[in-house]
Amino acid sequence: MTSMQNTMFPRFQKKIRRHDLRGSEGCLFSYSVKETVQRCRKKKADFFRKTNPVKIPCGRMDEKMTVLVSACLLGMNCKYNGGNNASEKLADYLRDKVVIAVCPEVMGGLPTPRIPSEIVDGVVMNREGECVDGAFHLGAERILQAIGTTKIDLAILQPRSPSCGVGQVYDGTFSGKLTEGNGIFAQRLQEAGIRTVTVEWLEREERAGDGNQEV
Repeated sequence: MTSMQNTMFPRFQKKIRRHDLRGSEGCLFSYSVKETVQRCRKKKADFFRKTNPVKIPCGRMDEKMTVLVSACLLGMNCKYNGGNNASEKLADYLRDKVVIAVCPEVMGGLPTPRIPSEIVDGVVMNREGECVDGAFHLGAERILQAIGTTKIDLAILQPRSPSCGVGQVYDGTFSGKLTEGNGIFAQRLQEAGIRTVTVEWLEREERAGDGNQEV
């Protein structure tokens, strides 16, 4: 693990800093959880808007659980509508963990805001009928390449998204209906052997814990 940290992180840091400073090319950040929580509570929806330097967590990576997280769940304004899905419950869960926040759609070169997209017959199309499948796959591959050999213990993603949905995604009719399946990025993570859940998993775990306490 130490040799990986010494040889891999300089390349990882350079790559994500380049994407961050160019703005439109990508969204791949790694922050200490303490800083993430503080920023989330201070600015809520806009706490990452003015953040420029990318900070790589210091210390041995094997001392803490490493979690890959959809950036919108940490308050980054990278959703298709320019907003986010900030979750304070998730921020609390991540408090003692190493966090790598990613947005595969932005990493694939799509702008923010952008026309909403869904998976139609296995291909990602936007609401205007344009194929954006290539951008979704490109973003997923860029993130996996940037992560390299870093051990990811868990990925917590945005539910139902055509990139990050796990188990369920919108059905391609742009009507709000759901169908079984994974988003493009979620599928690639699972193929890479990474445990992948949505943020709703935290709520189920919390309910299960409360039930055990009552028994």
